[in-house]
Amino acid sequence: AKDKTCKQLVDELKPLLEQEYYYRATVILALDQASKDLGFVYVIGQVKNQGPVRITAGETLTAGKAILQAGGFGDFANKKSVKVVRANPAAGGEKQSFELNMQDILERGMLERDLEVHPDDFVIVPARAVNF
Repeated sequence: AKDKTCKQLVDELKPLLEQEYYYRATVILALDQASKDLGFVYVIGQVKNQGPVRITAGETLTAGKAILQAGGFGDFANKKSVKVVRANPAAGGEKQSFELNMQDILERGMLERDLEVHPDDFVIVPARAVNF
């Protein structure tokens, strides 16, 4: 069934059933539930709820959205230097790192600067150097 549509599977199954079991078979095939999860992004550091954030199929999850799903920033978060770390299998597993200013993105509405995250990315929210 892998990499086939429901119609393709029906077209294969119907003649097989009609060979030995049925004179005329009616085959109805549908997906009850397709996998809705593409994977997880891991949000760590100065957020309210550290841990995995689910990426749902059909959704464009960005670093900003992942932080918001993790409960938002903690009290001592450095919003100006959030990092996204991604393993790059095309480069032999070498890691890529992106630095984002979430203060511009989430508080000033510069959403075009936000970065789409991929499964197994890490979003790291560091603490400020001086906390008042």
